Amino acid sequence: MRMTLKLLIFSCTVSSLPGLETFLQGWEKQHHNLLKGVDKLKENKPTMLTVREIAKKGILPEHAIRLLLKDGKLPVIYVGKKAFINYDKLLELLSQLDGSERPRGGEQDADSNGM
Repeated sequence: MRMTLKLLIFSCTVSSLPGLETFLQGWEKQHHNLLKGVDKLKENKPTMLTVREIAKKGILPEHAIRLLLKDGKLPVIYVGKKAFINYDKLLELLSQLDGSERPRGGEQDADSNGM
C-alpha cells in the first residue's frame, strides 16, 4: 500500500498579512548589509603564512622569525602549535624599522669588552 502526502500551497498577497511587508523589507535590508560585509571581508582577507613559508620568501631567516614570535612582536594567530603570521602586517612592521633597536644576544660593543 503506497501512501502519498499532498501539500497544499496557499497563495496570498503580502498586503493580506499585516506586518509581513515591513518584516520582509527589514529582512531584505539586513540581508543586503550582511552581504556587503562579507564582500568587504573577502577584499580585506589577510595573507597568513607559517614561519617556514615566510623564511622561504627570503625576508628573514626562520630563527629570527621565531625569536620575534617569542618576543610577541609579530601579528600571529596560533592554530594548535602552528603559528600563522599576517604577512602584510609583517612587511609593514619591517618597513617601519629604523635600526635603532639592537639585536639581542651575546653581541658586545668594541668599547665595552674591557680593553
